[in-house]
Amino acid sequence: MGLDSAYCLELRGNMHRRHQLRNLPTEVLRTIVAVVDTGSYTKAAATLGLTQPAITAQVQRLTSILGDEVVDRSATGLVLTSWGSIVLDHARQLLAINDQIIALSAGTALRDVPRIGISVAYARSFLEIFAACPATERIALICESSDEITKRLADGRLDVGCVFEPAAEARPISRWVQPLEWCR
Repeated sequence: MGLDSAYCLELRGNMHRRHQLRNLPTEVLRTIVAVVDTGSYTKAAATLGLTQPAITAQVQRLTSILGDEVVDRSATGLVLTSWGSIVLDHARQLLAINDQIIALSAGTALRDVPRIGISVAYARSFLEIFAACPATERIALICESSDEITKRLADGRLDVGCVFEPAAEARPISRWVQPLEWCR
């Protein structure tokens, strides 16, 4: 019977390790995305409400899970390895899907509400029009910087974004450019 128990413990240990290799914790993925987006471990820590050593531990945890470096430590500044760049692209996609699932669980009332992000550069004139529209209670409106709106679009946290100057890495589904017109 002692052998059977030891064998069962060994099987459970292997199952646990196999399970770890098949699932990437979202907090680890959020960490690497925050590190890259902010450009530093310290700023990522502030953004995520963690300490800098916790950010370092999360990046090391990701490296351990994947078995390869995602950040080049020998370079000056923060540099992703080629593998890290691939991981980052997929991490953004996984987090966007994760956030969409979480948003869906927020309740039926919020599921059908379009989420529109407006750059603060357009906010004042847009809000005047928006306030006069009777359907505004069925729209979630977010006013932030163009960079933040672009990030929210990339993460899947917005359906439509109106930005002053999109970031170079923005990959919209559909895009149009409206020339500026100055009116008095």
